[in-house]
Amino acid sequence: ESCVKNSCRALCRLNTLGENKVLTFSNGGLKPLIRLSTSSNDDISLISIMVLCNLSTCSGYNDRFVEENGLPTLKQLLSSDYYLSRKNAAMVLCNLTSHEDAQGHVARQVNLLKLFELMNDTSSECRAFATMTLCNLASKRMQGSAILDAGGMQSLATMVNTTDDTNLQRAALLTLYNLSTCELSHRLFVEDNDVIRSIVASCRSRDVLCRRFALMILTNIACNEKTRAESTRGGGLQAAVLSLKDDDFSSRRLACICLANMGNNAATQSQIVVHGGLPSLVALCLMGDDDTQECAFMCLSNLAANESNHSPLIKQGAFKAFVDRSSSTKNDGGKTSIFALANLTANSETLSQVGRGGGIRPLIALAKSDNLHAQCLAISSLRRLGFIRENRDRMMVEGILETLTSACNTAEPEILREVASCFCNLSLSSDYHLDTARTAISELVILAKSNDFETVRCSLGAIGNLTEAIEAHPLILRQGNVPFLDTIIGCLERKEIDIKREAARAISNLLSSIEIHPQIIQRGLDSLILLSARTCEECQYLTALSFRKLSPTISSHHSLINSGLQNILSLVKVQDSKTRKHAITALRDLSASGKDNILFFKLGAPASMVELVKDNDKDIQILAVATLRHLSSNGCITEDFSSSGIVQSVIRCISWANEDLRCQIAGLFANLSEHMECQSIMVLNGIVQAIDTLLSIEHHEIWQENRPCSIVKVD
Repeated sequence: ESCVKNSCRALCRLNTLGENKVLTFSNGGLKPLIRLSTSSNDDISLISIMVLCNLSTCSGYNDRFVEENGLPTLKQLLSSDYYLSRKNAAMVLCNLTSHEDAQGHVARQVNLLKLFELMNDTSSECRAFATMTLCNLASKRMQGSAILDAGGMQSLATMVNTTDDTNLQRAALLTLYNLSTCELSHRLFVEDNDVIRSIVASCRSRDVLCRRFALMILTNIACNEKTRAESTRGGGLQAAVLSLKDDDFSSRRLACICLANMGNNAATQSQIVVHGGLPSLVALCLMGDDDTQECAFMCLSNLAANESNHSPLIKQGAFKAFVDRSSSTKNDGGKTSIFALANLTANSETLSQVGRGGGIRPLIALAKSDNLHAQCLAISSLRRLGFIRENRDRMMVEGILETLTSACNTAEPEILREVASCFCNLSLSSDYHLDTARTAISELVILAKSNDFETVRCSLGAIGNLTEAIEAHPLILRQGNVPFLDTIIGCLERKEIDIKREAARAISNLLSSIEIHPQIIQRGLDSLILLSARTCEECQYLTALSFRKLSPTISSHHSLINSGLQNILSLVKVQDSKTRKHAITALRDLSASGKDNILFFKLGAPASMVELVKDNDKDIQILAVATLRHLSSNGCITEDFSSSGIVQSVIRCISWANEDLRCQIAGLFANLSEHMECQSIMVLNGIVQAIDTLLSIEHHEIWQENRPCSIVKVD
């Protein structure tokens, strides 16, 4: 035994050198050492285990322990009564499991429960090496699952809570961290309150490594959508926020990542700000370390997704930091900041500040991205910024029109929808109608042909706004008015009332250019007439306006009278005074043509005009009397003349009538007096006194129109 002991002692000393370890393996020294490790002689056993411990550090020979059946022996030694034997056996296993190829064998052949028992050993060294062995095993998912199934998490959490040994705490926390890299383990972390509490408490440990490991565990748990909310409870959120002020630089960075993960939850986003995390995050954004800056910006970008945070983000300097970093090309840091700027535009209260603070230029740059999602987000943000007049000015200066026209080349429906909407908002500024028409009218026409309802509606809205400027009409029609008009007129025939309305608005504006009347009359008038029968008040107004603009063009009269007169007469009865005025103006012009006048009488036009003579609006009164004046030259006026109320209604308004109205009344009386059937009825209804009142005004047209009436008066 003395020789064996001395041999083992010599091998122990020799195998502190790497080349001697290889010689020991090559000369078959491992197998007898394994056998001697269980010797009844404690010294021989201990020294043999110490030699095995040295050999286990030799890389490339770990499989020899498996081949020589050494793992069952090591398992047996974990239960030795001699603590040095337990410690060294655990040390051997710790060394072996530091190599990936041995981990599976150790997990299968060494009972994990033995390692858990050793974690409660009276020797702190035994506890440490047992825990480090578990830590190594936990680095692989399969072994980690086995540790969890055997109840290892509770044992590790207990060790963290109960031990004062820093090394043990580190080993336990690092093991828990390795376990947390497996998503399936996250639910177990949050189900046991003791586990999560021990991790949160470790975030405040005096040892920097313990703080780091605890933050890493919280970060992994918060990465899982299913456990994210639970990771913030029990003080997790507060611990991460406090760690932003940690003296250790790495801990601050880990806290940023942890809060970035937690900040993917809407409720947590506001809580991070409420618990005071914002100033620290902004401060970290300004630090020199690029990695820490990126983590802080990533977290702030998530916070910007919550509208309740927008005002604090702007007030406490985060917005300026986003703008300053938006041009960065390192690690996509610029994009992260621009995404945050895009989130800030979701709040209508911050739109002006985003525009004034320089947020438009980076968003326009992002709108040129090859990434469709980024491009859509940027254009959507620019669309919202376009609600504000001052932002539209800045967007035009930054070249928004070219960006939007370029974006029209995509086939992505969502992007095209945002482009059309952005054009619509930009066109609200009349100062840029000419520039927009010159640059983008072709793209707007293409968008108006889309199958997407919102894209068509917004593009037509933009066209409608642009056509409000008559000087833009030549630019809009410069590539040939037939394709453009066919698109707009085709939209009148769509089923959706919103699209019909926007198309009608564009056409009503274009009709201010008389040269376009023939094309509208030929291809679009029938659709306008059909639209005028709708109950939509805006459609009624727009079609009445179109009829008013078309009515001076004689070629429109046939369709307007024969197909549209009934609808126009309905429009003069609606509540909106502007619609009534446009409709009756069209009626006045149509009734003056002298063609198809018989239809006016069949549809009761005179009776409608009599009602409008009673209107409070002087312009409508004048138009109504003018229409009666035109119709009164037709012999049909004599039918039921006595009960028509024409003379009575007109005479009643003479006393307060202005010169224009009195001229029309005089003309009406002159025409009526040409019909013998009307003369006696006119006299009975007070025409003589009315003419006296009219003649009291020295006005050439009134005197001229009343000469025939005076003759009737003398007879």
